[in-house]
Amino acid sequence: MSGELAARKRKGKKNPVSSQSLNGHDNAGNEVSKGGSSRRYVDKSDSGSRGAGCCVKTLFYMLLSTVIVIGFVIYVEYKPGQLNDAYVLNVPLEYRLKIRDASTIVGQQVQAQWNIFKEGYDQGNRVLREQVKGLIIGNVDVEYLL
Repeated sequence: MSGELAARKRKGKKNPVSSQSLNGHDNAGNEVSKGGSSRRYVDKSDSGSRGAGCCVKTLFYMLLSTVIVIGFVIYVEYKPGQLNDAYVLNVPLEYRLKIRDASTIVGQQVQAQWNIFKEGYDQGNRVLREQVKGLIIGNVDVEYLL
């Protein structure tokens, strides 16, 4: 009977572990706090070992950089055309021509890759429409969704 009572008391608590386990972990690999003879419960989801995801970090740094740039522009009292004037005055003509030629080549390559992607996308979309013609899921025609 005392076993049933102990099981009922623990019901709803997470990761019951004994503080007298070896190396700070119990048999299931959960963390155990040291000290005292009472049982302690350690919730692994709150341990902070995972941290933020990659997308969250990327979004945070994009927003942070945007705020920094806006703050800088306000601080230096930027006026339209100011960067172009500095570019023309401080970058020699031979470098500007090389930059312009390189940007033209890169733009052409990006456009060529975009055309290849667009052609494949359109072809895949046509094939998919043929495959799902007349397919109705949940009173919705899948071809209409595409």
